[in-house]
This record gives sequence, C-alpha cells and structure tokens, in this order.
Amino acid sequence: MRTRTMLAAALVSALAFTSARAADIPPELTTPDKVETRIGPLEFKDGAPSKATLEKVYDQVDFTHAYNAFVNTMQGVSIHALRKGLLSVGVKDNEVIVFSELMDAKSLFLTANADTIYAIGVLDLTKGPMVLEVPPKFLGAIDDYWFRWVIDLGLPGSDRGEGGKYLVLPPGYDGPLPDVITDTLQAQEAMREKVRNVSFALMMATTLHAIATGNLLPATVKTVCVDINPAVVTKLCDRGTFQAVGLVTDVEPFLRELSQYLRQGDNPADARQ
Repeated sequence: MRTRTMLAAALVSALAFTSARAADIPPELTTPDKVETRIGPLEFKDGAPSKATLEKVYDQVDFTHAYNAFVNTMQGVSIHALRKGLLSVGVKDNEVIVFSELMDAKSLFLTANADTIYAIGVLDLTKGPMVLEVPPKFLGAIDDYWFRWVIDLGLPGSDRGEGGKYLVLPPGYDGPLPDVITDTLQAQEAMREKVRNVSFALMMATTLHAIATGNLLPATVKTVCVDINPAVVTKLCDRGTFQAVGLVTDVEPFLRELSQYLRQGDNPADARQ
C-alpha cells in the first residue's frame, strides 16, 4: 500500500513538473492551429500541416518559380523577338538596319525613344571575334543577348564621337584576334609607321602605354608625360626617351589648367585669372 502511495505521489509530481515546463515554452516557438496568409488560411495539427495546407504551399512555391522565370527571361525574349523581326525584313546577322524616320506609336519596340534615328543589328560571334566600325557622331551601345550592357559606342564610348573600331569578343574567348599583330617586332614597325611625322607627344594617364610609345619615338621628339604614378615618368626617361618631360599629377586638374590656358591665349598670366 505504501509503495502504491509513493508511485501515485511521484506520478502527480511528474505531471505537475511537465505542466510547469509546458507553460514555460514561449508562444512564438509553437505552431498555431491556424494561420491567415495571403494565399488563404493554413491549418496545422500538433505542428504538422494538413493536406490542403501542403497543396497551397506547394502551389505558391511553383507560382514563385514561374514568376521568377518569366521576369528574369523577359530581356532575352525581347532581344530574340527583335532578332526575329530583323530577319523577317531581310536584315541578317552581322548586318545593320538604319531607320529613315523617327519611331512613333506604330513602332513595336520595348523601350524605344522617339527623338533619335535608330541603327540596329545583331552580331553573331559563334565563329569568333568581330570588328565593329562606328562612324563619327554616333550614339549607342552594345548589349548582350540578355540586354545586359557591354560597352558604350560613339559619344559616350571610348572614341568620344570621333568614330573608331571596336573589337567584340565572344564570352570566354582566348583565341587569335583580328587586326592584332602578335609579333613584337612587326608591331613596333607598324606603330613607328603611324608616328613617323610626330614632333610632339602628350601622353596622359596611360602608364605602360606611355613608356611603349616613348620607346618607339625618335629621341628628338619632345614627350610630355602626365601620370599620377611617378615611376612612369622615371621609366620613360631611363629607357631612352631623352626629351621626356614628366608631370606627376592627376590628369583632371592638368586638363583643366590646359583648357583655361588655350582659351585665354598664350599669356600664362591671363590663363591663371
């Protein structure tokens, strides 16, 4: 009888201890029986979702993936539709169509402007690099097939509206490059031919390119090198360019002073005012 009384007392104590421990669990750590959400009520039993709740959640996950696929591929679909449109009017890859008029509401383009004449083409780089020649006063850019910016052309590009050639490479390309001389001696001869009649050279923030150009010029050509790195000027003089004058500074203030000087004339006092 005494043993049963002790067991009963121990059981009551255990139940009381369990109840006390259960009451200490923070409510935010427990799963409620019902949760109202944007996709409707979600029901749980002892923390486990019901079959209807599982179907709702999986449908929402599928919808989210479908939405991401749609939004993240819209740019590629737009470019593909643009290419199909060009092909339909006879403009093949690696050809450019130049519009004769400004665009209007009849033009079926995603983000076209109505205040500029368009020139559009698609480059096919599957067979290797291509050289794109840009005319003067051009304004444009190159995007990849996912509408991601690659490089500006013309006025905002490296040719600054003067026109020039751009070498466009396929992604990850490491093969031979067109119009590029890989032999060092042949490259020097070609560069010397370009600078044959140069009497004065101004090189700004070109680092190693300034040193290479200075080495190609005759020693009688006066060379002014403006660079923030003093080692560039030192190396340029040490490697045989005897007429080199170096200015260690940032290019921006130098160009500002030079521009003021040229606007004011030959009087340095006037340029400083």
